[in-house]
Amino acid sequence: MNLPGMSNMKTLPALALAFVILVGAVFLVLPIVVGGGATGYPIEKTDHIATWSWKGVYLDGAQKQADVTKEISTLKGMLGKKGVSDYDIDVGIASQYELLGDGKSAYQYLSKAIALDPKRGLAYMNMGHLMEEMGAFTTAHKAYDAAVAAEPTNPIYKTSQENFLIHHTQTTATP
Repeated sequence: MNLPGMSNMKTLPALALAFVILVGAVFLVLPIVVGGGATGYPIEKTDHIATWSWKGVYLDGAQKQADVTKEISTLKGMLGKKGVSDYDIDVGIASQYELLGDGKSAYQYLSKAIALDPKRGLAYMNMGHLMEEMGAFTTAHKAYDAAVAAEPTNPIYKTSQENFLIHHTQTTATP
């Protein structure tokens, strides 16, 4: 005996399952698409960033700014392609944003690079420099330490850490 609406009863569990899968996928994929997969390098609670922007050295409203903006677009177009690692591209994009005085975007791209390869020191060192410029000295200290820990034989990272400590030993807490 086939009652009206019984054929819909068989498809209801399949639709419910499809809905659950779709909702789960949205919650898993959306943060990656929106946030690039990185939640951001942790900023210490003792640090306060008053502003993420400054007058960048290439923020002239003319050719230098246009060149940097074009370079950012070019680098973003290279993400996910063979030949250059996304880590290196993210660090490059962050550097371009620093030239424009856009600390928030530089922070986001350095965070992505660190998440991609936490065993490389360059993004940590650049994060240390950025946080130092932002006045987030405890976070900067930890980033410089992380650069040295990631690549202890690289003299550039050790020198950057030492220079930071020379200038900011009174402004950072011991990690």
